[in-house]
Formats: sequence, C-alpha cells, structure tokens
Amino acid sequence: MGRGRAVGHLANSTVIGLMVVTWVAACPSVVAAGDGGQDEAKVRFFETHIRPLLLARCIGCHGPKKQSGGLRLDSRDRILKGGDSGPAIDVARLDTSRLLAAIRETDPELRMPKNGKLTDRQIQHLAEWIASGAVFPRQAGRDRISRDPNHWSFRPPVRPQLPAVRNQEWSRTPVDRFILARLEAEGISPAADVDAAAWLRRVTFDLVGLPPTRTQLFAFLNDSSPTARSQVVDRLLASPRYGERWGRHWL
Repeated sequence: MGRGRAVGHLANSTVIGLMVVTWVAACPSVVAAGDGGQDEAKVRFFETHIRPLLLARCIGCHGPKKQSGGLRLDSRDRILKGGDSGPAIDVARLDTSRLLAAIRETDPELRMPKNGKLTDRQIQHLAEWIASGAVFPRQAGRDRISRDPNHWSFRPPVRPQLPAVRNQEWSRTPVDRFILARLEAEGISPAADVDAAAWLRRVTFDLVGLPPTRTQLFAFLNDSSPTARSQVVDRLLASPRYGERWGRHWL
C-alpha cells in the first residue's frame, strides 16, 4: 500500500483522526483573524513565526509591564512609533530599521535581546517580516500582543466536508479523500499499493520506530480478516514504544 493510503489507515485511530480533521477544518479560519485587507500568507507567517518569537524573547522588556528605552513591541503602531531613540521600523527604509540592527548586533551599542542573540533563523524570519511590511493583525478588543485566541489549537473540532475526487475507488477512509484531492490538484497519481509485508514494515516503523518481529509478520500475513490492518494500528498505538517515539514531538 502507498504511503498516502497508510495514513488513511492510521486515521482509524480516534486521536489521529481528530487531529487531522481539526487541522483541515481550522487552518483556513486562522487567516481570518487578521485585518480584512491584509494578505493571508503574511498573516499566517506572522502567527507562525513572529508572534511566538515576540512573546518569548521581546515582550518581557518591551511590553505593557516594562518598556526598556521607552520601546514597546506589542503592536504595529507602537513599533513604528519606537522608543527614546526613534522608530523601531522605518517603513521607508526597511533595511536600516533599528530593530534589524539590534537583532543583528551590527551596532555594539544596540543589541537585543539582552538575554542572548537570536538564532540565524529567527533573525531571518524577523527580517522577512519587516521587508514584507511588518503585518501585525489586530486582535478583537485588544491593542497589545498576546497568544492568538483564534489559533487552530484553541478552536473546537468540526467535521469538514469531504472534497470531490475523480478516482472514486482509491479512497478507503475519509482522510484518504483529502490526500487524494491534493494529489489530483497537483496532477499526481497515487503510488501503487505495496504488499502486506511492506505495509506492516512501514506502519510499524512510522509508529514505534522499530521493525516488526518475525512473529508479528507471520501473524499478520496469516490474518485474512478485513480488520487485520486496523488491529495492527490499534496494537501499535497501545504500545509504550509509540509514546517513546512520538512524545518528543508532542512536547
């Protein structure tokens, strides 16, 4: 079985199915949290990379409780206004913005944050954000930065409508429909099914990071019941090895 179809079988698990349905249904609504005229991709970039970074590394010294140098970084207006030394971002000359100089530490007298330099990737994200206009979506009833209340993880799960697909025979689960719809949109045909031994090896490595034992392989190959694959998935999800493999990602 192809990798896409294997994902569909994993979704027979209530937990994984819920995660996928929640993500598919909620992600479009994340963009709607921004101001109506703002570009969706820029809002998504801000919520993914910039808001968490500002909260973790900047707001402690430049937020509502403390304003080092008179500077606040919890709204676009306050960033443009700047602090005692002037605007943090110059929209007319983005490359010379004081905020960029501070995080790049090009000026020994102007370095932020005080508790250690940002990583190259964080600096790159901030530079891209500033270069694209420093989109900073307002939150309803708020004029300061906080955790995004419209983030998909805070929204209740809803059941999305299944997308239309041309290949009606390929899908075995509702999740397969979403996978196939994306493949068809990109002009890609699903991979051919693999044999039972290869499927067992793939799903076992995916979930627990270990190959199946010979006993498990022979038991699966000799099980002709229609629920054979679902039983394998349920067994792997119940294994402590599953938590050991995926726990670091969840944390």
